[in-house]
Amino acid sequence: MKKAYLFLIPIIMLSCTKKSTSDLLLGDWKMKELIYNDNVSDKTTFTNDSVITEIDTEGRLIRITGTYKFNPKDSTLQETMRYENVNYKVISIDNDHLNLEDSRSKRIFKYIRY
Repeated sequence: MKKAYLFLIPIIMLSCTKKSTSDLLLGDWKMKELIYNDNVSDKTTFTNDSVITEIDTEGRLIRITGTYKFNPKDSTLQETMRYENVNYKVISIDNDHLNLEDSRSKRIFKYIRY
């Protein structure tokens, strides 16, 4: 019986660990709100090695695929798409919400889990 408890303790500890920010980033996100611009929406998907963004601007759908790097030390996210780098500050992230600030324009992008 003691051996069974010793086996279960590491499993319970692993299942209770908090997800890292980079793990929380994975999955589908739908833009809820872009401060200062209301006519653009997008859906962004983060996988382990790529980022796919589908932008709907006034009924026209554009799909862009690229890569990303997340730096957990300073909560920055760099996306490289079509030879262009875009840098964001991760303002907040949890299981259902993601808020990013564009480093150039200072616009706030608000996403919800899709």
